[in-house]
Order: sequence, then C-alpha cells, then structure tokens
Amino acid sequence: MVLTEKQRSDLHSGIYEYLLSRPGDAFARAAAALLEADPTAADKTTSKSTTNSTTPLLEKKWTAVSRLQKKVLELERTASLNSTRIIRC
Repeated sequence: MVLTEKQRSDLHSGIYEYLLSRPGDAFARAAAALLEADPTAADKTTSKSTTNSTTPLLEKKWTAVSRLQKKVLELERTASLNSTRIIRC
C-alpha cells in the first residue's frame, strides 16, 4: 500500500508526537532522529509539549482502527447470518 504525501506527513507527525510523549532518552533520541529525517514531522503535532493532557494523534488513530476492525467483524458476521437465512428460504 502506498501512502499519499499527506498520509505520510500525518504518520510521521503522529509517530513524532508519540515519541515525544514517552519518557526516556531512547524515545527522545528516536524523536530527534525522525525530525532529522523529516523536519516537517513537528509541524502537525497536536501538542508541542510532552504532557499527557491530550491523547497523541497516533494513539487516537490506533484505537480508531481497533474499533473499526471490531465493527467490520460484527458486520461480516451479520451478513453471513443473513445470507444463510436467505438461502434457507
């Protein structure tokens, strides 16, 4: 799957923001390395500070993906049940 430039930018920003929100030198070094590789990664962060007052973008997206996967599974199960009911009739 190929990301559009906007999707790639959003992904890098989310990763950068997540790395900044984590404690420890290793995360800080990883954030600095990402910023060196993509200087625009810091442009779209929702919170410039490392406080936990807001949920980082990447965590919001991750939980949304999980919810959507659950919903897809529920819909597939419903569709399967409905198709077997139609076949029986």
